Amino acid sequence: MTRFLAFACTAALLTACSLDFERQPLSPADSSYDGEQSELDTELLAELPDEGELDVPDQDLPDQDLPDQDLPDQELPDEDQELPDEDELEEQTELPPSCENLGCPSGCCEDSDGPRCVELSSDAEHCGFCGNGCNGLPCFEGNCCTPMTCAELGAECGELGDGCGGTLSCGSCEAPESCALLRPNRCDSPYRIPDTATVYCYGDEGCPDEGEQGYGQDGSYVLFSPIYTVSGLTATEHHLGLTWQLEDENGGMSFGAATAYCDALSYDGRSDWRLPNFFELVTLLDLGTSSEPRTLPLFAELDRSRLFSSSPFDSGYLTVNLRNASTESITGTAHAICVAGPELEPAFVAHSGWVEDRRFALGWTDTVVGSSGWFSALAACEALERGGLSDWRLPNLAELISILRFDGGPLFDPSYFSIGGSDRYFRTSSPVGPGSTSLISFDIGDGKLSASAPGAYQNPFLCVRSTDDDPL
Repeated sequence: MTRFLAFACTAALLTACSLDFERQPLSPADSSYDGEQSELDTELLAELPDEGELDVPDQDLPDQDLPDQDLPDQELPDEDQELPDEDELEEQTELPPSCENLGCPSGCCEDSDGPRCVELSSDAEHCGFCGNGCNGLPCFEGNCCTPMTCAELGAECGELGDGCGGTLSCGSCEAPESCALLRPNRCDSPYRIPDTATVYCYGDEGCPDEGEQGYGQDGSYVLFSPIYTVSGLTATEHHLGLTWQLEDENGGMSFGAATAYCDALSYDGRSDWRLPNFFELVTLLDLGTSSEPRTLPLFAELDRSRLFSSSPFDSGYLTVNLRNASTESITGTAHAICVAGPELEPAFVAHSGWVEDRRFALGWTDTVVGSSGWFSALAACEALERGGLSDWRLPNLAELISILRFDGGPLFDPSYFSIGGSDRYFRTSSPVGPGSTSLISFDIGDGKLSASAPGAYQNPFLCVRSTDDDPL
């Protein structure tokens, strides 16, 4: 009945039909339903056609040819085939390791060890992600950094930073040098040659200023004034580390007896005494006084004519006279004063045009600079440029004696110095004494000190400089 009603409702009656059915639902449960149709229902039904009168057009659907589909043959698993367990299935489905598959929250690096998650930082931004943006250099404080070398840092020994967060090991020092004794990471000898104790210059007019004639003489340079500490019956000089006996034996003796005396000496609580060498005895001279004795006040009681040194020369041994500041080689008898402490050998290192003695931190010209009068020699050393260095000066007496060797061969070591056929008198910057117009030269022919006027002779000379502040 409902189906026919739906077809019977025309467009004009559609609203009415809908309203009518909404207003009067056909429900036996409705209390107003009496089992009879209302007049409106009767009228509507009367207008609807019979089922037979409905003309529903036939619809011919087109024929559709379905394409032929060849489905692949599927082989069903053998009933006896073992299926993989869960662990094997997980292994088969696990993705190969890669930065793409790790899912790193910040960043990922991949190298020979495989991929790894990393934290992005300023280092990665400045130095290249994964640390490979510096071409093998370290990344330090957010920047690519080139480590410095020991030589670039002026370091000869010890450890120090390379400027990029690393540590350099710059080696050790050879005796008598020690690391960082005077300067960080430098090998320095603790020993220096004490001055000749003179603060006086040639003549009575005082020491000239730089650039004036006569500048550069002994009194112009006060470098290492002698410093002695007295303890009981001994005195220790700080620059050389030598401890001296403050009294000598009571009579003259041969060289052999003098050597035996010091070797057997037990004095002031120590027994490592020996006969001093020529250089060591020369450091006891006081060229700052013109009155006898010509030695420091500590040694005034040693007013002996001659003191033996252990240095052979010609057919005898060199002696030093503390009374009048003279030297000579003798074969007879003399007195003995003993010393304890290091007997330092030269520690020469050859450079271009000069020789370094690392024992006393001094540099020397390796050839004779010239032969001239004294004033000309002073000026020549002050103006000298050699080996890229310009702080040269004429050596004092003790400095010149320090590089001579007394072993029966040439006094200047031919492995480092080319002296040639120079005259035997070598100039020093030391005057004979205060107010004196005579200058000291050392005679390498007979081991004596020679006094002469400034222009009396054309004597050869070397130049010297301090290497304390030298770069590597």
